[in-house]
Amino acid sequence: MWDRAADEWRSAPICGRINAADNVWIDESPRYLMRWPRVPIVDQLVMRSQVRRWSRWIQKHGGQPLIGQICHPRYAPYIDLLKPDYLVYHVYDQYDLMPDWSNELEDFERRLLRRADLVFCASPMMARALEHKVPRKI
Repeated sequence: MWDRAADEWRSAPICGRINAADNVWIDESPRYLMRWPRVPIVDQLVMRSQVRRWSRWIQKHGGQPLIGQICHPRYAPYIDLLKPDYLVYHVYDQYDLMPDWSNELEDFERRLLRRADLVFCASPMMARALEHKVPRKI
């Protein structure tokens, strides 16, 4: 999601670009692919367009198998659209303790915890906090 008043939005590439940095491909999303969570039909269209963009790039670069790594539950809807062969959920904070945590994010996180092939956390304390949500090894 973009804050249209922010410098990042004004300096973002209009059509986007995908560049390599430290052996990782980084997507700088185009300005026109701004998410609109308050308008679900538009938000869904934007996410589908973004996933099509990524899929074309991945096919062009022979990315099989497709491994999705997600770092926050707010991005969980992309997983259903992208359909990776493997899913890694990298938990770097106790999201459910943050002020913007919602029932929707809780549902997304539980789905990620059930679906992920690998879940790892930044600390043992975070792993213990997640183990009560799903019956699996974190």
